[in-house]
Amino acid sequence: MEPRQILHVDLDAFYASVEQRENPELKGKPVIVGADPKGGKGRGVIAACSYEARKSGLHSAMPIGRAFRLCPHGVYLPVRMGYYAEVSRQIRKVFADYTELVEPISIDEAFLDVTASRKLFGEARRIALSIKDRIREEQALTASGGIATLADLRALKAAAASGIAGAICGRALYDGGLDLAAALALMAEPASPC
Repeated sequence: MEPRQILHVDLDAFYASVEQRENPELKGKPVIVGADPKGGKGRGVIAACSYEARKSGLHSAMPIGRAFRLCPHGVYLPVRMGYYAEVSRQIRKVFADYTELVEPISIDEAFLDVTASRKLFGEARRIALSIKDRIREEQALTASGGIATLADLRALKAAAASGIAGAICGRALYDGGLDLAAALALMAEPASPC
């Protein structure tokens, strides 16, 4: 029996990227999606932030008051969960074009079992690149991804559950058969032009 091929697809800075896509004036600016730092009197957290905001030390789940102190010049926007959910549904339609075996982890990431899909679409790396290209072309968003076998995922899950993920994950990545080079290349490779 051939090993199952699993893709992990993660949309980059999803909520903030959607906001930048919808309002091109926000591109290149630190965008913070979450609680209102002024109206909420500094209570609440960041749901997501752009890479520009991360340069100021911001990250998801950071208290909004601290975020505002670190990045007072940022663009603070409310969460539009209904809209993000609709964008996520559109992206899942792309996944469904390649496989029915999709396991969403959250609104912006999922595992896809592409073992059987390889007969139609080629190797897992080729499928992953095609998915990334389609997300960029159809949704004007970027995604990162990785490729593993089911055994690799089980090893990583067990390592995380045992609390020794740092020690075991490196070994699982190199000795467990994960196509690390392909995963790294996939994350670094730009989408092909339209």
